[in-house]
Amino acid sequence: MIQICEELENTARKLIAENGLKAGLAFPTGCSRNHCAAHYTPNAGDKTVFEYDDVVKIDFGTHINGRIIDCAFTHTFNPKYDKLVEAVRDATNTGIRAAGIEFIL
Repeated sequence: MIQICEELENTARKLIAENGLKAGLAFPTGCSRNHCAAHYTPNAGDKTVFEYDDVVKIDFGTHINGRIIDCAFTHTFNPKYDKLVEAVRDATNTGIRAAGIEFIL
């Protein structure tokens, strides 16, 4: 888990040209498994490794000039969760359409 968070954060820092309070990470990357719905961030030394039956939620964000971007996604390894992921994607897209936003996942 910690390796995924570190890689994502290092990539974000490079892409936004991290610059103190002008541009940087908005919050620690969340990397939650299964029963932990969101906002778990592994600490240094955490040796947790994702397993085949895990449902993984990644939540990260950046800020530039006082504007924040928050991004989250769910990943599964076992195809038994495909219908669940599809149902959640459909629900999200229905909400986006109802809000009048033109971007569909």
